[in-house]
Amino acid sequence: MNEKLELKVTYPNGDSEGLLVTRVEGNLFRLEESSLLEDAFYGDIVEILLTGDNAGTFQKVASRSGLKVLQRVISKEIQNSRKLQPLLDHIRQLGGNWETAFGGILFVHLPDSVDFNLDEELKAIHSQPE
Repeated sequence: MNEKLELKVTYPNGDSEGLLVTRVEGNLFRLEESSLLEDAFYGDIVEILLTGDNAGTFQKVASRSGLKVLQRVISKEIQNSRKLQPLLDHIRQLGGNWETAFGGILFVHLPDSVDFNLDEELKAIHSQPE
């Protein structure tokens, strides 16, 4: 199995970020987390031209993961609450994945075939008593 590695990825506009990836072959890598600077998300296969040790230049998204991506801003209170964990576990049970960024952005990745209303799920969490 291929090992995950952290690459410093630079984009054509000069911006860069660290991304956790798994090498697929050659210059193709599977994203193990979503990019915050490019339209590339968890599970996508991207082309990155390596320019040095653990560094490269983003070329393109070679293929999409097939997962739908839902993004929502959630309060720090909910993010740090135990009330969120059952929802995150349910997402994994549905064959999906989740991640957070900047202390309040929730990314949910689910197979296209899954019928899932994230807004309703988050609303239910907000209405739960402490």
